[in-house]
Amino acid sequence: MKTLKDAACGDTFTVRKVRGDREFVDQMAAVGIMRGSDVTLTAMLPDGGMAIRTGCKELSLAAQQAEQIVVEEQFVRKSSDPVFFSGCCAYGNSAGIWDRINGKCPSAKED
Repeated sequence: MKTLKDAACGDTFTVRKVRGDREFVDQMAAVGIMRGSDVTLTAMLPDGGMAIRTGCKELSLAAQQAEQIVVEEQFVRKSSDPVFFSGCCAYGNSAGIWDRINGKCPSAKED
């Protein structure tokens, strides 16, 4: 299994698992590092740690912390991927379903 410590600068990965005790896992979740989140390695630090970006947060991790974060190649959604709404499947047509269920889609721009 590949850990974040094995990543190269500039690479983006999807977190597969955060290993460690409950306190560490909760601490990582609080800053947005949890299963399914994307993490980009932005810089290597002189002490062996690394600077990363997850969502809109940038933070640094020690080498020991990076060893506990298991990653895999970034999962990239395509527009043709199915979007599930409690049992029904809409292949890339989430805005249309939102409109039918809730009225106007919140992402639609006002004219």
